[in-house]
Amino acid sequence: MCLFAEINGFSDKVELAVIDRDTFWHCFISEAMAGFGIHESGRLVALACVRDEGDSVWEIGMDVLHDAQGGGLGRAVTSAAAKWILDHDKLVLATTSAFNVPSARTLRSVGLQYTFSNMGGRPGGFRMPPQPLGSPYPGAEVFDFYPRWAMNQDIKPRPGSS
Repeated sequence: MCLFAEINGFSDKVELAVIDRDTFWHCFISEAMAGFGIHESGRLVALACVRDEGDSVWEIGMDVLHDAQGGGLGRAVTSAAAKWILDHDKLVLATTSAFNVPSARTLRSVGLQYTFSNMGGRPGGFRMPPQPLGSPYPGAEVFDFYPRWAMNQDIKPRPGSS
């Protein structure tokens, strides 16, 4: 990993339009009012975007490339986005699934607090791993006690995977 990273505010929709939506799929790029990214060696490795949810609430969506995770890049772009929202006198919202321990830890690390859970349906495939991600703290032993008979046998492999 490069020691020198640059945090850039994406200044317009043109810059955001060229970003790979499959890689940064939590960032709702087409709805973004602002984007904050970290580039290493000329490659975008972390991105947080902000969209207007109405009623003075602006939401942060964030992704970090898999090979760049664990170095605080998600925290850096999320923090930059949250500061930008607060500088505009709006309320900060960021969401994650209950199973996504690393993202929940990132959100807590920038000062966000858990307030509620909201499950909603969207058209298309259901993009949720069948097990928790990460661990609650470094070195924690995580055991799979979920019975195999209770696993959803209808879960299909990711499209394009072998």
